[in-house]
Amino acid sequence: MTSIIKSLLLTGIIALLSTSVFAQDGKMLYKTTFCSTCHGLTGKAIVPNYPSLKGQNAKYMSAQVKDIISGVRKSNLTILMTNNPNIKEISENKIDTITEYIANP
Repeated sequence: MTSIIKSLLLTGIIALLSTSVFAQDGKMLYKTTFCSTCHGLTGKAIVPNYPSLKGQNAKYMSAQVKDIISGVRKSNLTILMTNNPNIKEISENKIDTITEYIANP
């Protein structure tokens, strides 16, 4: 095999491994930050007032969460997020990890 093919294969293997770890981190964070409380265990909300997140655009969701936490976006429902200490202190990296996980169908 040429070095280019070997490099591409190695890159692909690393991407697959990191994607699976990334997804597991997102799944764990989704549950431990209590996102599932309102948005359902699988991202499909069981209460009509809360949006279903599964399959939504990750960048859009990430921006919305960041706006809610910063106070830019406010509503009666966002109060539950901003009053939750697990969400108030979450890093942008963790938000992105969660939204990438839940965006995947």
